[in-house]
Amino acid sequence: MKNAMSSSKFVSNSSSGFWCRNEEILNCVIENDVVTLQVPGLTEAPQYLAPSRFCVHEWHEILVRGPAPLRVWCGNEPAKSVCNDFARFTFENQVGRTVISVQASGKWLPPLPIEVLSSKRPTPEEHVAFFSALVGDLADRQPSPTPVSFCPPAWRRTLCGVPSSAKRESRSGG
Repeated sequence: MKNAMSSSKFVSNSSSGFWCRNEEILNCVIENDVVTLQVPGLTEAPQYLAPSRFCVHEWHEILVRGPAPLRVWCGNEPAKSVCNDFARFTFENQVGRTVISVQASGKWLPPLPIEVLSSKRPTPEEHVAFFSALVGDLADRQPSPTPVSFCPPAWRRTLCGVPSSAKRESRSGG
């Protein structure tokens, strides 16, 4: 196993293990077990995207295998558990910085900050230009001095926990 990981790149370290990259595979050794993330198109993130260490593309399925029970989150969204030691996740219409969190055999692995790139803006440079323009446009469209809040897709009908009806009332002045 040491030979297979000797050419891998060190990612992060904590008391529970460390992430190593080998092409489109990320491995984290935890005691005698290994958790593997298979990420098509995985690339190193440029320094200006720190703390993200890697870039992934939306619409590419991430496969995770590890010792049971395996629980995986991509941001606040749980990954779909296929069986007790295998999960999958796809970022759909989601771009920007997020963190992949994994719990395997009851142990937390180091969080893995990543940048999700749009399939229409596949390079980090194009992504930053697109994302900056998008955030600026959203901030300009805010009807009040409330700061922009980005929420998971499940919160589409709320803004920072405020029900849709309350938003309508605040816009109409009542």
